[in-house]
Amino acid sequence: MPSDNISLKSKKITARLPFLYLFILFAFIGCVNKQSQVEAQFGKGDKMSKKILVAYGSFAGSTAETAVFIGKKLSEKGMTADVKPVEKIKTIEGYDAVIIGSAVEMGKLKGSVIRFTEKNKAALTKVPVAIFVVCLTMQKDTPENRKTVSAYLDPIKAIVKPVGEGLFPGRIRYKDIPFPQSILTLMPAFKKAVPEGDWMNWGAVEAWVGEVEGKM
Repeated sequence: MPSDNISLKSKKITARLPFLYLFILFAFIGCVNKQSQVEAQFGKGDKMSKKILVAYGSFAGSTAETAVFIGKKLSEKGMTADVKPVEKIKTIEGYDAVIIGSAVEMGKLKGSVIRFTEKNKAALTKVPVAIFVVCLTMQKDTPENRKTVSAYLDPIKAIVKPVGEGLFPGRIRYKDIPFPQSILTLMPAFKKAVPEGDWMNWGAVEAWVGEVEGKM
C-alpha cells in the first residue's frame, strides 16, 4: 500500500536523523569553542634557543590541549615555543621549526590546517616540520588504526616531508561541546554513538616530543 511505503520511508529517515545530527556536530563543533582557540608561549625567549611554532586546528579542545602540552615540553628542553591556532597565524617567518597538529572531522583533517600548510608551503620547506593528529580512533593503538589515522595526514604529507609523525587519542567531554551543538548531548542516540571518555595519553605525547625535538 502507498501509505505503508510512506510510513516505511519515514521510519528510515527518522532512523538516520541521529547520524545527520552527528555530521552537523562534527562539521561545526569548535567554531565558537574558546577552548579550541588557546594561545600560549613557553620558554625564556633566549636568542640562542631554538624558536618553535606549534600550529594547530582543534574542535572541542583536545588538540589545543595537546599542542599546549607539546609547547611546554619543548620549553623544558631549552627551546622557546609559541602555541597558536592556525587561524591566528599570519606568518611563520622567524621560527626554526614548525609542528602542525589537527583534529579529525569525519575522516578528514580540519580544513583550516590544510589551508595553513598550503599557504605557507614555501616557508615550511625551509625548516624542519613535525606533524600530529588527535583522533578518537587511536584510543585503541593497533597497527590497523595507526595505518588509518596516519592516512588522515596525507594532505599535509603531500605538501611537506615531516621529520616526525604523532598519532594520539583524544577525549569527549559533553561540557566542552558549545551551544547549540551541546543540545545533541541530551539525545540517547548521540550518547550511545559518542560516549564521554578520556583517552589522552600524555606519556605517548611526551615520548614523541623527545623523538622529534632532536630533529629540529
